[in-house]
Amino acid sequence: MRKPKTDRRAIRPVGQLDWPRDSGRSHWVGWARYQFLLAGIKLEPRLWSGLQKVHRLGAGNASGDEYSRALVEWEKKYELAADEWCHQWATSQLGWMDMLGGSHRMVAPIFEYPGPPEIEPPALPNLSWRPSEETRESIQQRFDTYLDRVEHAYRSAGFTPVREKRQREHFWWLAAYQIRRFSYSGLADALGLQRHTIELGVIDLAKKIDLTLRDPASYHRATPNKIREALNLPDAR
Repeated sequence: MRKPKTDRRAIRPVGQLDWPRDSGRSHWVGWARYQFLLAGIKLEPRLWSGLQKVHRLGAGNASGDEYSRALVEWEKKYELAADEWCHQWATSQLGWMDMLGGSHRMVAPIFEYPGPPEIEPPALPNLSWRPSEETRESIQQRFDTYLDRVEHAYRSAGFTPVREKRQREHFWWLAAYQIRRFSYSGLADALGLQRHTIELGVIDLAKKIDLTLRDPASYHRATPNKIREALNLPDAR
């Protein structure tokens, strides 16, 4: 039987949509930076405790110069000194520690990035199917029409097609490479992947979040077992 023609191609499904852009940059970048830093803190808890130590130094009797040097040393230690957005994030966390009355009151970092607008999707149509009364194609067309209406509602609000990567393991790879200073080869051996797979994933994500990668010659030597132990976290592989 010939399938009936439909007009459902007025909106071409393109997969996931991203929320509206601000000044030409996707809000995905803020979310991705959050994922990278959160992975870094989980892989290296001293990243967070070290920043708390910097705050305690500033809240004590240290001079302004001593406080500034301590922050710079912290940024260099974890390869976060080259990019302004990393510095801005660190200073924002120190500011939150001040507001909350001390670093001991802030057990986890606060991440701020614009959230998506609320969208009220269309009402779901009746999708109950009686094969004796209508064809499979008929109900599929009804559901496809509903999906198109939902997508149209999101696009009308300014949502745009996602072109950035969302492979969560790449955030762990980048954090492991940058903050834990594991090498590409070490990560590849530990995860049973090709070196170029790890390298391309790290470089591509770093470029998307404007992170300057560390010198690849300056890495922490670790056995595959040690690296696997460090990456024994959800979504790491």
